[in-house]
Amino acid sequence: MTIVLAMQLFTTLFGAGTAALAISMGATSVAYVWYFLYRRNLWKAIRQNWLLAAFVIQGLVWCLLSLAGLAGWFTLRREFGVDMSYLPRQAYYLFFLPVIAAAPYFGDNERCMEILRRYGRWAVPVLMGLKLIATGDIGLNNNQLLWLGILALWCGEYKLLDVTNFCLLLVGAYFSEQTATLILGVVFAGAWLLRRWKILRLIGTLTFPVVLAVSFLLPQVDGMIDRLWALDANTGWRLEFWEDEATAIADTYGVGIGYGTTYASYEFAEPQSETFYNPVEGRYGETPFSQNGEYTKEQRPFVTANHNSFVSVAFRLGIPGLLLFVGALVALWKKIFCFNGRESGALIYAFCGSMLLISTNVGLESPSYLLPNLGAWCLVMARLCTGQKNVEKM
Repeated sequence: MTIVLAMQLFTTLFGAGTAALAISMGATSVAYVWYFLYRRNLWKAIRQNWLLAAFVIQGLVWCLLSLAGLAGWFTLRREFGVDMSYLPRQAYYLFFLPVIAAAPYFGDNERCMEILRRYGRWAVPVLMGLKLIATGDIGLNNNQLLWLGILALWCGEYKLLDVTNFCLLLVGAYFSEQTATLILGVVFAGAWLLRRWKILRLIGTLTFPVVLAVSFLLPQVDGMIDRLWALDANTGWRLEFWEDEATAIADTYGVGIGYGTTYASYEFAEPQSETFYNPVEGRYGETPFSQNGEYTKEQRPFVTANHNSFVSVAFRLGIPGLLLFVGALVALWKKIFCFNGRESGALIYAFCGSMLLISTNVGLESPSYLLPNLGAWCLVMARLCTGQKNVEKM
């Protein structure tokens, strides 16, 4: 667990570049060999997390079907490009997700829990102070607010430092440039204020119905996309993107389009592939699918995801994949719901906050989001299992 927390600190502060991703893959591979094979916990972990295991297995099967031409087996009303060289990039999260099942078996879980209880909340003033000195900015991004919020809530107390942290994180959320961070700040405030009340669990249970309704039903409401475009162009763009992928879900009869295809149809991406002249800055600026310093405009639809991992999962793995993914998360929530330790507020916030982030950002599709969210899920699993003599009884 120590390595997981160290990687979360690094990726939260500096992002997940190539080096961080390579180190994470190496450490995860070692964890799989050690805890699943050497310690012989593989079948035990599969039994306890069978929905997660089924989701990963289905994803691997769909990878093979994609190589066999899955995207061309259906008549689609919109055109999605195909290039199998992007398959590993789009399906890489299938490699990382099983580490959630390995988390209960980490040998240092109890020691890490104790360190977090004693010193975790001090990370908030220290890291925010360093950020202010280094950048002159106290605003937090999504991942920083997620993890600092978890640490601030971990000890479950209301002492002066806890109140200070509460105020600091709300200020950090207020000065953020992202709407999702502001909403995450509201989630943190609710968890902090209500963490000793049972109603927090009931409110948290609404997470899935709300997230799924916004993801799949809201874009289908007649005129909703146009109204949101007028209210907030970024939100309108996302809903139109989700609706674009929903056409492929329907056209494949819920099977999914597989991996190695563009995230967006050419009908959606092509109009947004031209650069525009910005008279204020005196230069040409990017559009969502135009060429930038890293990718050509032909490559952008393969690497620009839709900012909603639930829709992306359904787009690529169909309704079966969505049901298995949501089922695995519901199974985790049920354990959190029944947990009564002093860290319950932190666990509820970690779960609900991560659901918000993966439904409004590239949660699974980008390592910069996947690794912090994955670390939060691992921490939740480790705490739920710490102190139990027999993990199988969970």
